[in-house]
Amino acid sequence: GLVDYRTPDDAVPLSWVRRWLPFPLKHMLLSRFFFSYDVVIGSSLLYNVLIKKLLAKKTKLVLFNISLNNTLTRNSGRGWRYWLVRQLALQLDAIICLSQVQVEALETEHGIPRDKLHFMPMGVDTIFWQPVSRNNLGYIISVGADNGRDFATVFAAARLLPAEKFVVICGHRNIEHLDVPINVELHFGLKYPELKQAYQSA
Repeated sequence: GLVDYRTPDDAVPLSWVRRWLPFPLKHMLLSRFFFSYDVVIGSSLLYNVLIKKLLAKKTKLVLFNISLNNTLTRNSGRGWRYWLVRQLALQLDAIICLSQVQVEALETEHGIPRDKLHFMPMGVDTIFWQPVSRNNLGYIISVGADNGRDFATVFAAARLLPAEKFVVICGHRNIEHLDVPINVELHFGLKYPELKQAYQSA
């Protein structure tokens, strides 16, 4: 079948609008695409549960559990907030956990039914990603295109180390409105062989 990848940038194409929208709302707006898919897998789907019931009742929502355990634990003493997060989690069709600890905590501490929880270990292609010997001649590298990347701090570090070369591989949205130092080389959308080479040279 069709496999597709979408980010909040697709839901809110105008960067100046995205800048002012809170994180949950940007992800909620992705719900307008859901009716086109049988299954949606994402790490921030709690915000979409209620809208899914209105727009895409047949679409299955599968949460990739990056922060659900922390969100539940952080709100455990907050009454209605904890109740709301837990209720939203219970409406998910499945939750993919990256460790058995996540599975056990969601079941025993938060009462999430075991049949919703699926352990999936993270895999590494050890043929493609092989270790290399390091030397001290390479540059400093920072890679990532998710919302949690803090390239403002990377750039601040680059300014403190003007003799060092920095390579940043990210998405255009990650550095919107940031002043890029002259010792930083930017790359966007590298293919995996290029990314592998960038890591090996760092």
